[in-house]
Amino acid sequence: MKKIKFLLILLVSSIIVSSCGDTKKEESSEAVLESKDSTAIEKEEFTQFEFDKMMANFPKPMEIESEIVNAGIKFDKITINSLENLPNYQTESKKALNFGTYAVDLGYLAAFDKKQDALKYFKNTRQLAVDLNAVESFDKVAGANIENQLANKDTLIRIADDVYYDSYTYIKSSNKLEVATLIVAGSWIESQFHALSALKSYPRNAKTEKLYNKIYEQQTHLSNLLNVLKQFEGKEEFNALITDFSALLEMYKSVKETKELTQEIAVKFQKEVEAVRAKIIK
Repeated sequence: MKKIKFLLILLVSSIIVSSCGDTKKEESSEAVLESKDSTAIEKEEFTQFEFDKMMANFPKPMEIESEIVNAGIKFDKITINSLENLPNYQTESKKALNFGTYAVDLGYLAAFDKKQDALKYFKNTRQLAVDLNAVESFDKVAGANIENQLANKDTLIRIADDVYYDSYTYIKSSNKLEVATLIVAGSWIESQFHALSALKSYPRNAKTEKLYNKIYEQQTHLSNLLNVLKQFEGKEEFNALITDFSALLEMYKSVKETKELTQEIAVKFQKEVEAVRAKIIK
């Protein structure tokens, strides 16, 4: 009888110990989970901070496009991303990057008052907005009867600028920072490609001075953009961009003062930017 009591006591004790162990394991797991959640939240908040810091002074596409026109540079349709490439963009990252390129192309066409081409680019850019779930914002900017609105150059320029800015802002507000960042990356490379391609035939003089200065200023903007891109390091769609944009930043930083940016250097920049752009638009 004593032996049986002793065995019962051992059994109950083991159950209690096991139960306490399970409780501690559960508490430990919950602590790890809370720690992971806290880390993820902190990273997200930091990424948001870096994005907002970048966009605080980031130039809208129309700033450079308008400067190209003001410099007396001729229109060159070859520098815009062909609409024939649109079917190639099947992933969200490709659609986001090239929403950026097409939005800048729309601005370029608007700046040169190319109404019919602008309408075509508007409609195709809108399709990417649909795919990225940003069409509500897109349509709010453009409104109804877009064909009639595009008849006025000033209205066309405003729409081109606002379509880009309001769409990526809407996407960002929907907690899609990755998509918004890719849009900005695509727009940056396209606007630089336009400007540098233009300067291949135009030396630095009184008329082109502001455009050369705008290109020099990109050191800061590209550095801020790269800081945001690096928040997504490890993701396949970002890794190549980080590598390519890092190389471009080193190239831009090689010019220590704006007066050092000559036409010859601009031509070298253009070749490197074109190589990165080719990967984005293919």
